[in-house]
Formats: sequence, C-alpha cells, structure tokens
Amino acid sequence: MIYQLYGGGGLGDSWASVSYVGKCHGTLSVITKENAVRTEMLNNIITLLGVQKSVYLSQQRGDHSLTRMVWTSPYLPTVRRWKPGPYGRICYQFEGISNANLKQPPPADFEKLVGFASGFQFVRLGKPVSLIESVDIMHKSDLFLGICSGFSHIAHSIGIPTFLIQYQMPIAPWHHGKKYSLCNGTNEAIHFVKSYLKI
Repeated sequence: MIYQLYGGGGLGDSWASVSYVGKCHGTLSVITKENAVRTEMLNNIITLLGVQKSVYLSQQRGDHSLTRMVWTSPYLPTVRRWKPGPYGRICYQFEGISNANLKQPPPADFEKLVGFASGFQFVRLGKPVSLIESVDIMHKSDLFLGICSGFSHIAHSIGIPTFLIQYQMPIAPWHHGKKYSLCNGTNEAIHFVKSYLKI
C-alpha cells in the first residue's frame, strides 16, 4: 500500500505519517515542491524511529490518503528513549508554522518563557540546529516546553516530560491519547514547570 504524506509535509505531519506507516509496513509517497529537503527529513525520521525495514519512500502518488487518524494513532517510540536526568536544561519550541498566530505566545511573553527557571539552561529547538541535533538535545533535557508544533510530536515518541501551552487554538485534537501537561497560557506554563522542577 502506498500512503500519501499527510498534510503539507511539515515536521509534525511527517513524524505522524512515518509513525503510522511504520506500523502498517507500507510505502510513503513524497510528492512536494521541496522533494530533496523533504526526503532528507523523512529519512532522518525513519532512522530516529528505527523503521528502515517497514517504511519506504516513493515518488509515485499514493493510492491511500492519510487522514487526521495519524494524530490519534499512538506514535512509535524512538530508538533511543529519554532517561531522567538531572540535566539542568529545558528544551523548547514556541514557533509554529501552520496557524502560527493562533498557537504562538504573545511577543511580550517570549522573554518570560525562557528565563523563569534559575539554574536551568533554556535551549531552543529547530533551525538552524538540525533535526538530529535537536533530538539529541531533547534526550539531554529535563523537559520539553512548547506549543503544538513538530517537536511537540517528537517529544511524545522520545518519552520526555512534555508541557504544551495552549493559547487560541485547542491542542487536544492533535495530541489525542498522548501524555502531556496542558498549560493554559504563559503564566500557567511557568507555574506547572516550576512545580514539576520543585523550584
């Protein structure tokens, strides 16, 4: 069965698609305007999830379109799983691509979100840091703090404690059945994380 890559092929779409197809042992169709970049990302995801023998990439159009079920299906775990620290590090991602105006913190809150935990280093995930390097950072962090974005989905597979901040767009539909702490706004996120870290 050839499955068509879900959505626009962003990081979250791609992670959920590879995880789903990996369980089905199928082929994932990659037909986008950025084939080379997208293919490299998908190959990295396939490696991180350890599904090289069950997911194949193809330029042929898929005969089965993936739907929103990719979000509700449990994700495959990464080959390397998170282990408790302490690491003295919080990894985060507050920038989203799709629906950014509904998901991201107000501009005035960015500074508050990256300096509230004394003694902890805050490390931003994503470009210019590569996907592989970002995942390595996640493995060496005490928790992930962010919005509904590509790295929030990766956090579920890694098993790192995950705190997701909800602003104007509901998070639940995209993280159904996943383990995370829902934070309604910036202040609640800071309170929950500080309570978790006991600081």
